Amino acid sequence: MLSEEPAYGATDKPHELYAIIEHFCLGRRRLELFGHDTNIRRGWLTLGSQLSSSNFDPSTWYKHFEGVTESYNFDWSDEPELLSNHLLGTTPQIESLRPKSPTQLREEAERRHRKELEAAKMAQAQYEAECAAAAAEGREPPPPPQMVITPVPSSFREQSPFMAPGTNR
Repeated sequence: MLSEEPAYGATDKPHELYAIIEHFCLGRRRLELFGHDTNIRRGWLTLGSQLSSSNFDPSTWYKHFEGVTESYNFDWSDEPELLSNHLLGTTPQIESLRPKSPTQLREEAERRHRKELEAAKMAQAQYEAECAAAAAEGREPPPPPQMVITPVPSSFREQSPFMAPGTNR
C-alpha cells in the first residue's frame, strides 16, 4: 500500500485499507474511529468528535444481527455452514485469496487429501463391481480408473497474495 504522506494532524486512512477490510473481514459491523465527515462510508459506523452528522441507523444496524447466512468455506460441493447473520458468508474464491498461515495450509492440504482418498475408494469399489459384472457376463474387464492422490507436503510456508514474488522461499 503506497500513498502520499497526509497533512500534519490528518486522520484519514488510506482508501486501500478500507478495500482490504471490506473484502477480507467476515463481519458486517465495521467501525471507523476518530472519523470526520469525509470518512463516512456506507456499511461503516463512523464515530468521532468532529462529526457534524452520523450514518447510524438503529433499524439497519439491528438487522445485521437477525437470522442466518450460508457460508461455503472450502468447496462448493460441501454443505454450507449456517452462520449468524452478523457475519458475512465466504466462498472458495474468497478463501483462496485470504492469506494463510502454515497451519491453515496444512489443514487445507489434509482436507484435500482426505477427499481424494474417499473419491479413490469409491472409484475402486465401482471398478470392482464393474469387473465382477463383466466376469459374470463373460466380458473383458474395464480398464482400471486413473486415480491421482496428492501427497500432503511435510512443511508449509506462509503465503499471501500481497507478498512480493520470491519473498517466501
